[in-house]
Amino acid sequence: METNQLICTFSVAEKHYGVVVDNVQEVLANHQITDIPLAPPGVLGLMNIRGRIVPAIALRKVLRLPGESGEENTINIIINHRGEQVGLMVDRIGDIVSVEPKDIEAPPETLKGAPRKFMRGVFPVQGKLYLLLDLDTLLADELCNRSASRASHSVLQ
Repeated sequence: METNQLICTFSVAEKHYGVVVDNVQEVLANHQITDIPLAPPGVLGLMNIRGRIVPAIALRKVLRLPGESGEENTINIIINHRGEQVGLMVDRIGDIVSVEPKDIEAPPETLKGAPRKFMRGVFPVQGKLYLLLDLDTLLADELCNRSASRASHSVLQ
């Protein structure tokens, strides 16, 4: 018998997303971000979190959502991914929800290309559909890469 999956939910551009709570270290509001010259478009800058330097990923930009990715009134979800930390900038933090594995559906086969590549699955919460993000694919995206010519290297590599 599979146990329920705990998922941290959040919103970006009025869209609903989630990441597995095991990857979440903490949530910070309005943390100072320092610009990085020549950074990839999806990397807004760096944050100093208790002495650790962490890249801040403009999730709105990486997911190709409308509007500007600014640091005012944003929430940073600090993620542990493959031994590294990264901050995902979101508009609003939601709840930690418990989702039965049977309720997480694979993305539909008819959904192709970029929209599908970031999704591990789709799950309902209180009548709304949430996309469960695939952190491996998300952080390896060209908008997080240091160099567009090195598409296999993410900001964490």
